[in-house]
Amino acid sequence: MGNIIKLYKSKLIIFDSSNSLYHINKWKQECVELNQSYYSVPDSGAFVVDL
Repeated sequence: MGNIIKLYKSKLIIFDSSNSLYHINKWKQECVELNQSYYSVPDSGAFVVDL
């Protein structure tokens, strides 16, 4: 994930349920280490944005 953060600037990374829980947990830990905000759909439910 570190390489992706170097290539793209993002305020929030969203993990959806198409990814395995193993990968999501790994990426969440990397986000914590990199001080990157994230949202996990399997943990918190649907991600809803008001437009």
